[in-house]
Amino acid sequence: MPTRKFDLWPEQWTVFAFHHQRRTLRAAGVDQALAPPPSKVLATVPRRLLIEGTEMPRHLLRPNDAGIIDLARQVGPAFDGRTAFMFAKFQVPRTADIVVYANGDYRMRWWCDGRPLCPMLISCSGSEVALAAHQFTMSLAPGTHVMAVQVISGSGGWAVASEASEVFRSPTPPSFGLAARRCFEVSNPDQFIGLEFVNADQTGIRLNRQCLPRPLADMRYQRIPGLPTSLLVAGENCLRKHWTAAQTERLHTLLPLAVFRSVGSLERPIAHGTLYGLTFAASGLQTGPILNWASVDSATLTCRTRASVSVALEVAGRRLISPPALIHRFQVDELADTRIHPYTLQALPAAPDHSNGCQSVSTLPLARGNLRTLSPDGEIKVAVLGDVYPFDDTWSKVAEAVRKTGPDLVFFTGDMVLDGREDLQWDRDFFNPGRQLLGTVPFYPVIGNHENNCSLFEKIFLFPNGNHRGWSQGHGPALFIGIDGSLDWSPGGAQHSWLEACLRGAGAAFVFLFTHYPPFSSGGHGRLQSNGKAAEGNVRQAREHLLPLLARYRATAVFCGHEHSYERSEPPNGPTVIVSAGAGSRLYGKNKNATRQNPFSRVFHSEHHYCLLEISRGRTQCTAYSLRRKVLDRRVWTARPR
Repeated sequence: MPTRKFDLWPEQWTVFAFHHQRRTLRAAGVDQALAPPPSKVLATVPRRLLIEGTEMPRHLLRPNDAGIIDLARQVGPAFDGRTAFMFAKFQVPRTADIVVYANGDYRMRWWCDGRPLCPMLISCSGSEVALAAHQFTMSLAPGTHVMAVQVISGSGGWAVASEASEVFRSPTPPSFGLAARRCFEVSNPDQFIGLEFVNADQTGIRLNRQCLPRPLADMRYQRIPGLPTSLLVAGENCLRKHWTAAQTERLHTLLPLAVFRSVGSLERPIAHGTLYGLTFAASGLQTGPILNWASVDSATLTCRTRASVSVALEVAGRRLISPPALIHRFQVDELADTRIHPYTLQALPAAPDHSNGCQSVSTLPLARGNLRTLSPDGEIKVAVLGDVYPFDDTWSKVAEAVRKTGPDLVFFTGDMVLDGREDLQWDRDFFNPGRQLLGTVPFYPVIGNHENNCSLFEKIFLFPNGNHRGWSQGHGPALFIGIDGSLDWSPGGAQHSWLEACLRGAGAAFVFLFTHYPPFSSGGHGRLQSNGKAAEGNVRQAREHLLPLLARYRATAVFCGHEHSYERSEPPNGPTVIVSAGAGSRLYGKNKNATRQNPFSRVFHSEHHYCLLEISRGRTQCTAYSLRRKVLDRRVWTARPR
């Protein structure tokens, strides 16, 4: 049925929330969020609210210009499990069906007059509070009603937004399809080497009746790069967007909403976007260069260009050519003993173009730098860090601090961006802020949950044995192993057998495993079920499958991310477990039951940080540093008997 805006929806809310909940009342994780008050309290707008015997401070808050009540800004910063209760009265002049549209960060629950609209906590859309909405329909009698909301924070934000419409009856309009098109002239399509289409909403758009192909099918692009010029024709070209009769029928019944971009408002017949034709001179780097794995005589490098071109890498008197593509991957072997190998990157045109009467540019300089190989003496210094998906400039500061220490390698424990399927986030939030580090030190990542198994991860990074799910590399006295901790590592499986073979054949004095999910931690990810087992599946299998295998083969340490903090744990049978997940994300604290869930914890810091491993023949020292170069922890291992 059609809807119209419900103008009496409340604009002012009475909000109860602690300014410093972590120190005042439990809030170590979502599972320990405060329980709501009884239904009789939820049916009123209380003057005072006592939760677990403690009175919560009262605030009167209004939505900002975007329609969002940003609790993190108005009450206090976000961290897992922080809880607010919101109340507001509103009038209904006549019997009506009211549709409520609402979203929050990170979870929420709604009541009307003490009756639940959504009995369970709803997991919302993270930081994109105004992107989409959950809908609840209420049949209300005339009079005064009370809305109550519970909003639980995640690590990324603490906010809620809502608005409402009223259902009314009207004649059913006729059904019809709809199309929009924009035509333009191109005299010579060959003047371009590629196309880009810029628009966040790319559904249903065709160029000359052909769909716009995405470079990687699982990725979402606000800017689609590398579109082929074969989509163009000489003469008139048309961009077209089509709405079917079924789609236009929704336009008659959906109310365009002020707050939520994907509910109602984007259902209107709007077609927009910009198509760019790229010349060879505009086909520069989008991403990188990034140094990947290295050895005593080998080095690797990747980069991404804005258009599909060939790229030449010139190093050590050799010229390696990457064929026309957006992503370019190079491996250089049999390098000389010197550890620094200057290189240049250049884009190569497909063919000379004299159509404009001028000599075309033969090559396009992209970058200069140095490939790095490892010292043959076996001594090595490596950095370990993880969990960026940034909300400020902390990642760039951590990356620069790590670079200044002069490591030989960097190992990263996962979670580089908030959502790995969003192409924009990779350059904006990770590659560009960390450019100096990633372009000067070989970089070894393991995949985390926020990468969302996106295909860009395995395309843009190179690994020692070519497998981003499980790789290993020995150097001098150390063996480094990186795995995808979300795979099945149970005994008898292929992954477990591969890892056991790596460990069984290791003659190294020190063995280090890198994975995203920690077997033990004191924060929310380490919480336990009533049966004493880890609540999260990936954490549980790290504890039950990986740790016993590592202990059997006397591995030195396992480095993990996921829990935004620094923590060192010492299980009695080994190996040492180090959580290094403070490279930029908002930090986590300890759970109330931290001692029970992780009795092996020795050091815990809720600080942004990085670790440095200094490895020699008989001794390895791991030091955790804060951003201000304060020593948070130090652990020394001696060489294990061979």
